[in-house]
Amino acid sequence: MDVVEANTGEPPSFKEIEAELHGKGIALTRPRWWYMLNGTGPVVRDKDLLTGLADFFGVPAEYLTDPVGHTDVPERVQAQLELVLEMRKQEVVAFASRRFDEFATVEEIRDVLDSLRKLEERKVTEEGDK
Repeated sequence: MDVVEANTGEPPSFKEIEAELHGKGIALTRPRWWYMLNGTGPVVRDKDLLTGLADFFGVPAEYLTDPVGHTDVPERVQAQLELVLEMRKQEVVAFASRRFDEFATVEEIRDVLDSLRKLEERKVTEEGDK
């Protein structure tokens, strides 16, 4: 969804996704979509639904259906996800600079965000070492 949002400027609506899947004979209700977004319930393993979603989002079906998780993120999708992440970081900096301009400069805000990112990376590394 993030990639679609990066390309179009807004996330796809439930109605858009539901209509596309309905055209392929795949039922998608709001509760079913909620389960998909949250990764809970048996619906998250529904191969037809996963294949339909993969088609909608333009990724290989195996990306969503491989039960072992051996499928790599397609290079195009990875690049787009990195772009989305960078755009979100810029939004945070812009928001923070508007809200805190009397307390800190943009550079100071970026320094804080960089420090937080480094702490998160260190936390992930330490968890991986356990």
